[in-house]
Amino acid sequence: MSPDLASRCPDMADVLPVERRTHARYTVEMDLSYKLLRNQKVLQQGVGKTRDISTGGTFFNADRRLPAGGQVELSIDWPTLLNGVGPLQLKIRGKVMRNSGPGTAVKTLHYEFRTRATQSLSARGASPGANTKI
Repeated sequence: MSPDLASRCPDMADVLPVERRTHARYTVEMDLSYKLLRNQKVLQQGVGKTRDISTGGTFFNADRRLPAGGQVELSIDWPTLLNGVGPLQLKIRGKVMRNSGPGTAVKTLHYEFRTRATQSLSARGASPGANTKI
C-alpha cells in the first residue's frame, strides 16, 4: 500500500497486503534446463521446473543450488505450439537473485521464444536440441 493511501485510510493499512513486485507473477509448472555461465563459458548445467514466472523474473526448483549473483540461461519448454504445429521454447538470460530452500529466483535480463526439437527436456537431459530463433 502506498504511504498516501495508508495515511488517508489508516484502518486499511493492517488489512491490505503490501505487494512490492512490479510484474504480475503467474504460477505455472514447466520443465526447464539451465546453464550457469561465466564469461560465456558453461560452469554448470542442470534441470528443474518453474514455480512462477513474470516478465521480470522466474522462480524455479533446480536440481542443484545456484550461487546468488551468477549469470544463467534458462530454456523453458513452452506449453503451446507455434501455429498449432511447432513446439516452442522460452530462452531467458538473467541473474540469480537468491537461492533459498523453496527455490531459485532469477531476474530476467533478456528473453526470446525459439522453436525447439520435438523431444521433451526430460527425454534429452540438459542438452539443448536444434533451435531456431523466431
